[in-house]
Amino acid sequence: MIAFEGLKAERDRRGLLLVKRTLQGRSALILIFLFLSGSGLNSATRVSSTTSSQPIRANVIMPKQLASATVDGRCGDRSYLEAGSITLSDTLGRPGARVSLFHSSRNAYFCLSGLRLPTNQRIAVRINSDHSRSGTVTAADYEFFVTADRNSGTMRGNRTGTFVTFPLPTPDFESAVARPDDQTWSAEMRISLEWFGGYARTDGLSIALEQSNGEMQQQWPRSATRLSPASWGDLVLGPLYSETVNSGSAFLDGRNGYLVIPFAPEFNPREITIEAWARAPEGECGTLVGNGQRSSYWLGLCGELRFTHGGAASVFTGVHPLGDGWHHLAVTMNKDGLRTFYVDGLIDRRPGWAPPEETRRDSREPSAILGVSDRMLRIGSDRDAPEDEKSLRGYVRELRIWNRARSASEIRADAFRSLTGYGATLWGKPG
Repeated sequence: MIAFEGLKAERDRRGLLLVKRTLQGRSALILIFLFLSGSGLNSATRVSSTTSSQPIRANVIMPKQLASATVDGRCGDRSYLEAGSITLSDTLGRPGARVSLFHSSRNAYFCLSGLRLPTNQRIAVRINSDHSRSGTVTAADYEFFVTADRNSGTMRGNRTGTFVTFPLPTPDFESAVARPDDQTWSAEMRISLEWFGGYARTDGLSIALEQSNGEMQQQWPRSATRLSPASWGDLVLGPLYSETVNSGSAFLDGRNGYLVIPFAPEFNPREITIEAWARAPEGECGTLVGNGQRSSYWLGLCGELRFTHGGAASVFTGVHPLGDGWHHLAVTMNKDGLRTFYVDGLIDRRPGWAPPEETRRDSREPSAILGVSDRMLRIGSDRDAPEDEKSLRGYVRELRIWNRARSASEIRADAFRSLTGYGATLWGKPG
């Protein structure tokens, strides 16, 4: 267990817990954001992949390297000299191709060399980003592939339990193939860690060398099945955290550094409350919570509190100046479209009418509904926000997202205490 200012949470293998989901009556606490930034990184080369109640799984640690790699398919960068590795095997368990892998805190790199032609082959890397390990693929499962004849693509699980095409922007996925001679080929991939659910995660992983028709030739783990994340191995992004890590707030550097929550449909509710303690030194502008400003909800700071339920045209700004001190901030939006801004437990603004009085409920925009997103939820950044508001330089702690509009009295009552006793079940736990 990890103690965080009175709140205890189940610990994942690297000492970092981002998400808990609880049900209490008709309301649900969707997210508690805990950033454990303590010292004492563990550079262990092995981790146990099981507890007494978990199935035994193959596991691999992906080391962190300071330098990235040039994706040219040759696996010649110095970073690969100290990379982790796994060996694919065929159906009989005979060893095959070797996979080198490392990450740079922003991207994961995979490289396979010495692959024998013919050309009707492909390499597929599959990621289970939300720890669900279900028997069929879901929207939190992704497949990245490159073929010997230099075609590549990305796929995502859908509701029917199959993979469907899911194009990613170039900054998020890159691949290359090299032919050092007329007998062999090698392949290299760079995948943004956003699609792993962010840095400091344990994910499901499967890697396969396949025929173009999907017939498996070699894979890791040996017993993996393409459409069943439950059969995949564990990928751990190093370095490992020590068993006990204590911290206060999370610092966001404002230079495109942010945290990622794996996709889940719960993050597209009909109504919402977002609340947190936050501080933006010198009143800097940036994103606190971003679900894709162009189409879904976004909460930002820029001298005052800013919020949109979906679309830049619907961004509203609060009234109370925040300065560079700590404030408890909250925004609610109910299913009727009524939005309310809070600063330090007091109503700051209700877009659509003034003054902001707690008792008035008669004015709203009928068209105001929460937008949805099929991408990862970000903390400290937003993929769609303008450049001057994309990343936040500041501090945040006790960030909570609820699937209902909480009242002013509820927000005030919980602002100065960590939430315990909610009968929490861990969401996205390893294994």
